[in-house]
Amino acid sequence: MLDREGPVLLYVQIADQIRQRVASGDLAPGSAVPSEVEMVRTYGVTRQTVRRAIQLLKEEWA
Repeated sequence: MLDREGPVLLYVQIADQIRQRVASGDLAPGSAVPSEVEMVRTYGVTRQTVRRAIQLLKEEWA
């Protein structure tokens, strides 16, 4: 669940949740993350927010 009132930007929170899923084994390292459309529905955010989260992860994991 995202904290829409807190100081952490939504795309950073989404990236954090994806990192947690990898750390917990829910997503295997190197496996595909959920689609943009799925994340838009799951998190209730815009596609741009999801794209920013994905870009953040790509930069970290490159």
